[in-house]
Amino acid sequence: MRQAWPFNALISKIASISSISGLCSGSNIFYYLRHNNIISTFFLRFPPYNKQNPLFEMKRIVLLLLTMTLVVSCSSDKENEGSDPNDIVGTWDLVGLEIDETTATDDEEFAKELLDFLAALDCYILTYTFNEDGSVVSENKGNYLEVNANPGGSGLDIPCPTEKDTEVDEYLFDGEILTYIDETGETDVSVEIMGNTIRINATDLDVENFDDGGTLVFARR
Repeated sequence: MRQAWPFNALISKIASISSISGLCSGSNIFYYLRHNNIISTFFLRFPPYNKQNPLFEMKRIVLLLLTMTLVVSCSSDKENEGSDPNDIVGTWDLVGLEIDETTATDDEEFAKELLDFLAALDCYILTYTFNEDGSVVSENKGNYLEVNANPGGSGLDIPCPTEKDTEVDEYLFDGEILTYIDETGETDVSVEIMGNTIRINATDLDVENFDDGGTLVFARR
């Protein structure tokens, strides 16, 4: 007769699963459970007709814990993974600045107001185009901004610049760190890509007029 696992052995089995590399797919999980006799232990050793056995309920609880461990472990692995390096390829427009309202400086607040105003006009001050060949084209209209008082007496009047400075440089991206390479050297910045949105620390990116603080938000065109 097959021996049922002692309870502490089952717990050890559960604890070890979260460290198994490459387990986070349906087929791999099923193979692991079957190969290690976990399925037979839970379902064959204690089938539904044997519910009166006090160990049956314990086994069901342990199986639930096992399943939860697999789900949490796989979810954590996905969260810890960086973006695919190719995710950055494309054209990205600066659409906003996220700031901490409680600690933001006047410069941060003004930069946010300015970007919000222009984004509402579909006017994008800064655009990056990352190409598959490792080149990046930057288009910056920041040097041509004209900030005026609204003739009506409230708010800003900021025409969308028609001129821009264009540069072609190089970049490297490993899924988390963007290395921008231009004539002055290399600049490393942490990049968070979520779907069609990129977030970059404004101070790290060091774009004139938008480098005081906060997080710059870019949208894929």
